[in-house]
Amino acid sequence: DTQPGIQPIADREKINRTNKFKIYLHARGRLGNHMFQAAAAIGMSVWTKREIVFHPNTFSYIRKGFKFDLQNNSHSIGTMEHSKIKQVYEINAFAFEPEKYSHFPPGDVEICCALQTWKYFAHISDMVRRLYSFHDDVEKEANNYVKSVRSASRKDLLVGVHIRRTDIITIDYAVKQLGVNICPVDYMIKAMDHYRSKYRSVHFIVCSDDIEWSIDQLKNFTDISFSSGHKPKEDLAILSKCNHSVLTHGTFGWWGAWLAGGDVVYYDDNFINKRKLEFELKHYFLPDWIGRRSRNGNQCDRHGRRICHSGG
Repeated sequence: DTQPGIQPIADREKINRTNKFKIYLHARGRLGNHMFQAAAAIGMSVWTKREIVFHPNTFSYIRKGFKFDLQNNSHSIGTMEHSKIKQVYEINAFAFEPEKYSHFPPGDVEICCALQTWKYFAHISDMVRRLYSFHDDVEKEANNYVKSVRSASRKDLLVGVHIRRTDIITIDYAVKQLGVNICPVDYMIKAMDHYRSKYRSVHFIVCSDDIEWSIDQLKNFTDISFSSGHKPKEDLAILSKCNHSVLTHGTFGWWGAWLAGGDVVYYDDNFINKRKLEFELKHYFLPDWIGRRSRNGNQCDRHGRRICHSGG
């Protein structure tokens, strides 16, 4: 989608450079975070006609998971001295600031930090999908697994379910300062019920950083397969090959859903202090994605159990 103040361009393979100044990216976080920051940097490169300089660690980290073949697009790999470049910071992780990031001040700039909105690369979405093509060995493993699930379940329609737990429930910063509301099992069941009601024949694939917990919580459902023994990049590829998606927390699942296309159900109670973030969260989730809460809409502890408050 074209955003206010942003001129659409043809989604071409080559970006013509007319600006001598550069955009420097030294990405933070893990795979999903890197994907957001790199895609945003490329989108901004198109807007401003600036070359991107990827920090060597950033470029190699992304290339471990994807082909990330920039072909003829102007880019380089290296470091830039902080004293000689201007830092351009977002107001928060989910903000969309097109004026700030499409009209940089003169000189080289470093962009920071999370840049977690699809709107920074909506105008080059086809290019981003091509860049995030999986390596052949990952593609083969994911295809074989998905094929085996379809064969065993005798269901063609697959829904990928990503359950993130290990770090989100152990990092006090996430729970206390960011106000993350741990996703309850009730929500996961409700999200899957959405697809069970919509489609007559459907099967689910659960990918998780805590697959044992996921199996223990959902083992009584016969229409669920659990991805076990796969590397994170293989799980992401598996999610991307499903028809539809269910999200809990995090950018990893977000990218699995975005790459898959199709319908997406996300946890609409991610933050206890959501009112402070409502304006920004609309830039994170796509407008046609469906928000759902737990069946009772209560807050949950780190084990996914509901916290019941007196008087409500």
